[in-house]
Amino acid sequence: MAGGRYSWFPGHMAKALKEMEQRIKMIDILVEVRDARLPLSSANPLLERLAGRKRRLVVLNKIDLADHIATKAACMLLQSQGHRVVPCVAKRDGGAGKVLDAALGWLQSERCNADLNLMMVTGAPNTGKSSLINALKRAAQREGLLEGEHAFQRTARSGPLPGVTRQLGGFKVCRSPLLYVLDTPGVLPPALPDEEVAVRLALAGLMPADSAGLSDDVLVRHLVQILVSESRHQRQLWMAANGQVAAALARQRAAYMAATARDRFDRGDTIGSTGSGSGSRWRPREKNSVALARALHDIVTMPAPPPSNWHPGLCMDDGGPHGGVDVEDADDGQPLKEAFDNNGSGGGRGSGSNSDGGKKYGRTDAERRVATLVRQLTRGSVVDIGCRNSLLRGVIQAFREGALGRYTLDDVGGADGVAGTQGTRVRGGISQRAAG
Repeated sequence: MAGGRYSWFPGHMAKALKEMEQRIKMIDILVEVRDARLPLSSANPLLERLAGRKRRLVVLNKIDLADHIATKAACMLLQSQGHRVVPCVAKRDGGAGKVLDAALGWLQSERCNADLNLMMVTGAPNTGKSSLINALKRAAQREGLLEGEHAFQRTARSGPLPGVTRQLGGFKVCRSPLLYVLDTPGVLPPALPDEEVAVRLALAGLMPADSAGLSDDVLVRHLVQILVSESRHQRQLWMAANGQVAAALARQRAAYMAATARDRFDRGDTIGSTGSGSGSRWRPREKNSVALARALHDIVTMPAPPPSNWHPGLCMDDGGPHGGVDVEDADDGQPLKEAFDNNGSGGGRGSGSNSDGGKKYGRTDAERRVATLVRQLTRGSVVDIGCRNSLLRGVIQAFREGALGRYTLDDVGGADGVAGTQGTRVRGGISQRAAG
């Protein structure tokens, strides 16, 4: 780990930064792709320095996985900072069309006589840069701005894991005006500020958790704290538990497969039977995600122990009578009441000398909830460490795919006219509601 305890900065990132610094002078437009679930944490201050006075466009990708109200607040926040923001889903051509229109509108108004225009796409790993480039090419081809052979002859490599793109590559995305785009590897800062930022990035899949020394247990514990922290998070989880989220994801997959089949047909490719095979796996996948959401909902809505029974000196005593949640006596039918709101022992800023104890209390509470979740998923069976880690990875993957609902992990603050936009501020290992 270079630069700090919580970091992921392999050699190809350092090389990419040097190449980007050399080529930035030739760039006309800089597009920074961020994850809409992390509109602030997925920004890179190194790119801010490289951009200088270049024309910039901030793309909030994966808005289908983020809280839509928080996305509106994030757009307003970034616009107030002087950025031009385009929210989209890169895999959907309509979203890429908005990005293409924004870029071409600026080029036609300010560089109409230029022979060649260059646009660089940058951002953190796995934010969807390569997917956006491929969608830009398809959008230009549909609008008659790019020949078919250029639209499909070369595509940018993309994948579900961070670090797929490891070197700069150029692609033609528009014939008139002539526009080429440079695809760049995802780059993170050499050192992340703290564990909370690293956890958010790892939860969203923007960096490998093990590269920063974060275990699956740590990620799921933080996820449980995030879900416990606000009622709107629990509403999202309730929708997932009722199957509403699984049904929506199934419709999205069907539409995506249909669009992919049309693209392959337009290219003259032979369409085999793989589409029907993957479609047959949708139903068990949906059932598994709903079962997982129901189990997680039970854990999140499990009542916390009475604050009066808790003492900082006992918070880590798993065997003591006041060490956390007594899962055997938990009443699943009662709504969660946060201890932080009741006794002020860690309820955000200005909590005084009790804040450290509150953090430990919240961490222990979340650990007990995770242990209860594993027992519920395994129906009380004894599992080895490998099976436990597999279950926890399944929870993380379901969260990343949106099967547990739509969440924004960053605190994007409030905005005039947009209610309920307080995000989740993670401090010292515990999620707390952002103070107004």
